[in-house]
Amino acid sequence: MNVYPIHTNTADKRHWVVRWLRYTGYLEVIAVVLVGLFYSYNMLTPLLYMAFQIDVTICALIAIILGGFVSFVAGLGISLPCWALSMMIDDLHALRVYSQGYSVTDVRPRGE
Repeated sequence: MNVYPIHTNTADKRHWVVRWLRYTGYLEVIAVVLVGLFYSYNMLTPLLYMAFQIDVTICALIAIILGGFVSFVAGLGISLPCWALSMMIDDLHALRVYSQGYSVTDVRPRGE
C-alpha cells in the first residue's frame, strides 16, 4: 500500500514571506560583515599597532581578518531570528497542506 499527500507540489513551493525572510537574513549577514570590516580596519589597526609595535600593514591585515570573522559570527547571531521564523512558517505551511488529505493506492508487487 502506498500513501501520498494529495498536494505535494503545493507543499514543496516556498511562500513569498519565507523567501523574503531568508533573503533578509542573508542581507543582514552581508551588511554586518561589511560594517565590521570597515570599523575593524579603522579602529583595530591603531590599537594593534600601539599594543604590539609591529608593521602597520600587518596590523591592518590582522584587524581585517579578525574583524571579518567576528562580524560574520555576529551577523549570524543577529539574523538567526529571521531564519528561524522563515523555517517555522515554511514548516507550518507544509503541515497545513499535508493535513488536507492523502491518496492511498493498493499497489502490490507481482508474486504476492
